[in-house]
Amino acid sequence: MRPSFYDFKKTSLRVFSILILIIFILSGVGMAYQTIQVSQLVPSDYENLNVMGYVYVSPNYKVSICGIVFNNQGKPIPSATIYILSSGKVIASTETLTNGFFNITVKYAHDLYLLVKYNGLERSINISSIISPIGIIFRYNQEEGGPIVNQTLVFYDISLFRNDFDPSYLYNVEMVIMSNNNLVIFPHDNSNITLEFVHSSYILNYRIVTPLKSLNLSLRALTPIYITVNIPPMTNCIIVPVHIYYNLSPTILPSPIHSNVNLTILPSPNALPREFNFTIQYSNYTIIYSKIMPNFITFLSIFMLFLPFVIIYLAYTSFARLRSTGELEFILARPITKCKIFISRFFANVLIATISSFLLITTTAMIFSIKIGLYLPIHVILLISLIPLSSLLSYLAITYMYSTIIKSGAIVLGLGFFTYIITQIVIPVIGIITNTYNEITNYLVPGSLQYYIQGWVTGDNVKVNVELEIISTILWIIIPSIISYVIVKKRDM
Repeated sequence: MRPSFYDFKKTSLRVFSILILIIFILSGVGMAYQTIQVSQLVPSDYENLNVMGYVYVSPNYKVSICGIVFNNQGKPIPSATIYILSSGKVIASTETLTNGFFNITVKYAHDLYLLVKYNGLERSINISSIISPIGIIFRYNQEEGGPIVNQTLVFYDISLFRNDFDPSYLYNVEMVIMSNNNLVIFPHDNSNITLEFVHSSYILNYRIVTPLKSLNLSLRALTPIYITVNIPPMTNCIIVPVHIYYNLSPTILPSPIHSNVNLTILPSPNALPREFNFTIQYSNYTIIYSKIMPNFITFLSIFMLFLPFVIIYLAYTSFARLRSTGELEFILARPITKCKIFISRFFANVLIATISSFLLITTTAMIFSIKIGLYLPIHVILLISLIPLSSLLSYLAITYMYSTIIKSGAIVLGLGFFTYIITQIVIPVIGIITNTYNEITNYLVPGSLQYYIQGWVTGDNVKVNVELEIISTILWIIIPSIISYVIVKKRDM
């Protein structure tokens, strides 16, 4: 085995190097659990069971409930058990069909509950609290006003009634986009709808709408649709063109579920049509992703206040301390040059820093997938890993540069810590005082590329010059490394 490769292997497998990997793994676990706790998630936010539908009540106090049950991937769940409870006792039950549909009718009671059970999971909805003389839409864990996202628990309905055209008619649709752009639609009536996928932006307070794609759908009453939609990448809004009628003499038709329930309203012949665009905000990020990632990035920033000290100490023990204690002379007794020792140890530390960065983020991602079902794509994991990696490599290179200039290991270690404090605390504070904080943190400090990555990951519109951030990040790594190599090549250590 070549001496340089042997030294590289020995440095990589040192006890302290392995300890660093363990520290980063434990840090990843800690970040994951802290992020989940702070995000205030509840099991219904991520459990793989969803239900939505309609409730009807007839003049003779019969309550009809129909709906669908589906998973987080937008696929129907057959054979889920549906219970209707009154005073805590089951008064009726049924199972979902292969398309996830269920329909059940009971006599009205003041404490009716719908209970859905499947594979150890449960959903409970208080039916009595939402009953009224007209059809009522229900969905589990609704969040009004949020974006349609590729995940469970945000549902949009195109409402049957609008207060400003009372009474008025519009087709009634429950719609949600789940993971992997799987669209779930549960219509109340027969209708044809068009979904317009657009990119909406504002220039000088003028709204600019760029059409990207249209999807025409023919809907049958109470027949669920599960389809995968190829949504254009630039989409940030979905527009549903509709017609609303000002209706003074509505025609009442029987409900498609219960013949005694008069719910469906059609416009009279003299109704006045009004065109209306129902606009829905769309995001590529799931609800859980949107809740988790900002907190995750915050905790990553907090952990990165301390983890660079570990890498600085690694550089100190791998090279600076050898010069200070004279151990380097014993190593040189083997057939290996000073330059090769420097290269083997530097790149062994680079390997440890790289593996540690990926372990930090990968461990966190694994906890997210196990605990809350949030699966981060591999490209997101790799991109976030660049945040700790860029910072760790910068301070590793800086500490090695000090170790080739200064023989005292203690001074090298102190300068490494001091440089970190200056670049990460003192200089940003100066930026705050001089109103140049963004310019300093985005382009002048080590690892500045993290600010663009953070904005990209969380979906924030961060206005930075990405090319300058990349150049700055690379220079903080390359320049100290080159200086170190030149010095160790020419100078007798």
